[in-house]
Amino acid sequence: MTINWNNNISKMAQDRLSPSLLGDLFAIEHKYKPICLSAGEPNSDFFPLEELAPFFKDVCKKRELFGYYPFHAGHVGLREWIKNWMKDDNIAAPWVEVDNIILTTGSQQGLALLSDLLVDEGDLVAVEAPTYLEALRAFRKSGANFIEVEADENGIIPESFEMVCKQNKPRLLYTIPNFQNPTGSVTSLERRKSILKIAQKFDVVIIEDDPYRYVSFIDSLPDSYMSLSGDDDRVIYLGSFSKIICPGIRCGWMIVPVPLVKKVTQLRHTIEISLPASLQHIVYCFCNQMDRKQYFNKIQKVYKNRCDVLVSTLNETMADKGLEMNFPKGGYFIWSHLPGINNMRNFVEYSIINFGVSVTPGYIFYVRSGQGLDTLRFSFAKVSLEEISEGCERLARSYDSFVAL
Repeated sequence: MTINWNNNISKMAQDRLSPSLLGDLFAIEHKYKPICLSAGEPNSDFFPLEELAPFFKDVCKKRELFGYYPFHAGHVGLREWIKNWMKDDNIAAPWVEVDNIILTTGSQQGLALLSDLLVDEGDLVAVEAPTYLEALRAFRKSGANFIEVEADENGIIPESFEMVCKQNKPRLLYTIPNFQNPTGSVTSLERRKSILKIAQKFDVVIIEDDPYRYVSFIDSLPDSYMSLSGDDDRVIYLGSFSKIICPGIRCGWMIVPVPLVKKVTQLRHTIEISLPASLQHIVYCFCNQMDRKQYFNKIQKVYKNRCDVLVSTLNETMADKGLEMNFPKGGYFIWSHLPGINNMRNFVEYSIINFGVSVTPGYIFYVRSGQGLDTLRFSFAKVSLEEISEGCERLARSYDSFVAL
């Protein structure tokens, strides 16, 4: 006799856990090994492994880091370094101290913790249209409903956000203000100020997700929501080392106000007893010895070059097919519109299987069905210059073949 597991799965798991459309595409990519103009992760050739290697070796001399780590918010030295970094770059609010910084195993864990901490079943979460897919999945698990806010190349449109707040009263706003995923947009300073005032007026929490800040191709970025908020502690900030060191190190952080600190650590204790202090110590040692300006300049130069080449090559190979795209000022992504495709999901799978190139369908980043059906997200992060050229050529051939079916 076997148990009927369908009758024993929780209502939450049945009703709120949705398939990862990106995960489905990753599985196809893993099988066919295409050129990835889709992956939002750095190329492994760019991981600073030689610089990290001595710290991996030395950490084994620190036995105290391999037991249960006593500081539930994470490695004290790394939290101190992040605080000073955020203060130096005018990202953190005046009230931020070490105790407000909580380390996470990647910023996705931060999203998961915040969704469980701040969202009750049926609460409305305001999001940009389009927005980061995995954030939607995290909030949905906690029972959130979503209301989309209009956005363009300058970020959230304040008038749209105010209308949403008047008509729907969202619990919080989730936003990626710098080099947004998937569009690459940067929210202007004036809009940030307006959006913050609207959030204050309607008592809305802002979650500021900022993983791409240091993958910038411009001289300066607008002030963060957190720094603009001053003594008003309604802004929660999420950061990550995935884009500036490597994703496999699994280290991110969040900055939360004092009333949330204890609740966040209590919530995390239901998931894990202790954080990986040994890995966090390695990140601390690496960060503590780096020349930040020189290190980030190197990252920015590499990705700017890849971005320029991808934009240029797409113009050469796909413009005559109607492709229109933005020119990002940083981050990993190019947002585009491609007419003539009646099913973008099928086109993406067709391109992977038959032509060995992958891109990401844009409709998956919207809450409501029927949106973004002619959109694609390109990424230049994981591919070499040679792969960019070959991948664009393959995509052009795939398009011609697909529309002729």
